Parts: sequence; C-alpha cells; structure tokens
Amino acid sequence: MKMKKGIKDMDLMDDFLFGESMMNEETAVPMAKLIIERATGLKVKNLEITCQKVINGLDAEYHGVRLDVAANEINVKERNAETVRLYDIEPNNGETDDLPRRDRYYQSLMDVKLLETGTDYEKLPELWSIWILPKDPFGGNRMIYTVKNVVEEMPEIEYNDGVRKIFLYTGGEIGGSQELKNLLRYLEDTRRENAVDAELKKLHSGIERLRNSREIGVRYMLELEKAKEKLRRMIDEMEQEITEKVTGEITEKVTEEVTERVTEEVTERVTEEVTERVTEEVTERVTEEVTERVTEEAAEKGVKVLLEACREFGASREAARTQIMEKYGLDLEAAEKRLAKYWDSPIDRNGKQVYN
Repeated sequence: MKMKKGIKDMDLMDDFLFGESMMNEETAVPMAKLIIERATGLKVKNLEITCQKVINGLDAEYHGVRLDVAANEINVKERNAETVRLYDIEPNNGETDDLPRRDRYYQSLMDVKLLETGTDYEKLPELWSIWILPKDPFGGNRMIYTVKNVVEEMPEIEYNDGVRKIFLYTGGEIGGSQELKNLLRYLEDTRRENAVDAELKKLHSGIERLRNSREIGVRYMLELEKAKEKLRRMIDEMEQEITEKVTGEITEKVTEEVTERVTEEVTERVTEEVTERVTEEVTERVTEEVTERVTEEAAEKGVKVLLEACREFGASREAARTQIMEKYGLDLEAAEKRLAKYWDSPIDRNGKQVYN
C-alpha cells in the first residue's frame, strides 16, 4: 500500500484515499461514473459499487484476486434488475510489466462468477477493465490505450467477446478528450486547482470532507501502523534469509579451501597434534569470515530496503539518512555514500531506479 505522511497530502492515486472514496456514499458513484464515462465515452445511469471485492480461486490451491472497484451497470426492469456491463477499475502504482497477464487472470475469475447454471451465454454481461497508471504501459505517451480482440488474418473484423481493456496513463499527452485529461491530472494531483470543471469541483468537495474526517484519519493511522509493522517484519525476514544464505555459501567455500590445505598437511604429518590444531584453525576461520560477510551483506541490503521504504512513505532525504544512521550505526560519511547509491540514483524511462 502506497501511503504518504498524512491523509491531507494524499492524491486519489494513493490506495488508501481511493479506497475510502469508493466506500463513501457521497463520492463512490460520482467518481466511478466520471472514470467510466470519460474513459469509454459511454453514458451510464444505474451503478452499484463494490469496493475491494475479493474473488476466490476455484479452490484453496488457486490464486484469488481483490478488485479495487467493481462497478455493475444495472438495467432496471419491472420486476428484476440485470447487469449489462461490469467495470473493474484498478488504479495501480506498482510495476506494469505483468499487467496483460494480470488483467487476463482478473477477467477469467470475474467471468466464472457472472453466469449462473442454465443461463444462455448471450446473457453474459460486457466486461470492461480500466487500469489507471502513473507510468506509461506502452511507451506511446498516450493518455488512453484501448485493447480489444480482432481476427488476426482480417484485422478490420472485430472479435466481439464483450471484453474491453482500457489503460489510462495519467501523464499522457496524446489522444483522449480534454475532459479525460482533466480527470487524469486530478487523480494524480488531487488539489482544488486541478478540479477544473463542474463535475470535478463537485467531486473535490466530497474528497475534501473525506480528508478532514476524524474517523477516516483514525483509520488511516491504524493502516499506517499495520504497514510499518509489515515493513519491519519484511526487513527482519530478509535479514534472516540473507544470514542463512550467506552462512551456507561462506561455510562451504571456506571449508573447501581449508580442507584442501589440511589434507596436504595431514598427508605430510599425520599426527594427532596437527589434526587437532588444523581443526581448530578451520573452525576459527569459518566463524570469523562468516560473521564478517553476513554482517556486511545483511546491513547493505537492509539499508537499501529501508531507504526504498522511506521513499515509499514520502520521507525526506534527511529523515531517511537519520533512519539508516540510527538502525545500522553509520557515521555521516557512510550514510551519505548509501544515499548517493540508493536514494540519488536516476530513474529510467520505465520508472525503475538505476542504482549507481
């Protein structure tokens, strides 16, 4: 979960604020409606919103998914209501490399739940997935990418299986309407100045009430503590994993080196005294080298993880430096070297950090 210092600093691309806005009666439907209509060009009327909907796998052995927002467009008839379209809205701050297959898996699990036994396939509702991304998924600098199936040999023929996939890039400049561009800018930078049209201004009033809600503020602090505790466990588990791995590698290496020398020595002087002395030397050398290497490598990787976490939580460079100095006993010079390597490193075109 991407979380900044305080809820008032959050944008709607932050998981917590987006989730809260979709669980709030005042903001859920208006925001989902804005996203759907400006991304698809459709006009929607009756929406039912489910936030953070969990869809289990076929059984316990298979991976389930959690949808950020499932929005059902309902066609209301005299005595019943049926879903004509299902929209899966997914803001995503993580890596985009696995999005096509991730989207495929989400779609497959949703389809399984949409058709009851004995129902004709023509009743299967349309399924639109809308991904909102702060990184360009295809490198075309477009604000919207629409993916649908075609017949490969005759691409002018659409293979209409009722599925549409839309990828919105918040920093895109090409394609899309001005209204969509306004929305994407507002989602990425949720300030009053960016609520530039009537619908966004109305939505922003509700978002501001959420940001100033004491109840939501308390909930955010609880989530923040959970995230910090999860981070602490991750660091502890990582250090333990590194320790075990490095211990095994070094023990094997040093033992082989010393055993080879011991074998030569014992061959020349097969006495009880030499064997005992060399065995003690092996133990001493292994212990010293393992301790030194494990401490060094675990600390280095721990510093890297801690700095990445500080950046994710929106900490300043100075605060991050204080954290690694206190946790790993670094002096100012050593801390600055780590910051130069892991904090000041450039970002590549895909948004990944390139370490010096």
